[in-house]
Amino acid sequence: MKVGFSEKKKICLNELEDVLLCHPSIADAAVLGIEDEESAHGAKAFIVHCDETLTYDDVKRYIQGQLSYTRLNVEVEFIDTIPRGADGRVLRYELLKEELPQEKQITATKAE
Repeated sequence: MKVGFSEKKKICLNELEDVLLCHPSIADAAVLGIEDEESAHGAKAFIVHCDETLTYDDVKRYIQGQLSYTRLNVEVEFIDTIPRGADGRVLRYELLKEELPQEKQITATKAE
């Protein structure tokens, strides 16, 4: 999936994850595409940090410095662990469950 910050420029979520994982204070990261009020598509980065002093602003500046996209809207949330399956893949649906409002979670469960 790609997220956009203008009509012509888009970035792949994996590219954003790769950039985050190169940061020396980030132990692990996963990125989800989310709906954004301004651009319709944004991203949310879930980050496990190995340095307690790492801040939201540090991450935003790092992303902008590495990708040189000034209008890319990325939300950041620090978490303890990234959920992974036995094969090591990120369980994105586990991260997504946390993002859905409670009433949508109930509806999604009933629909299954």
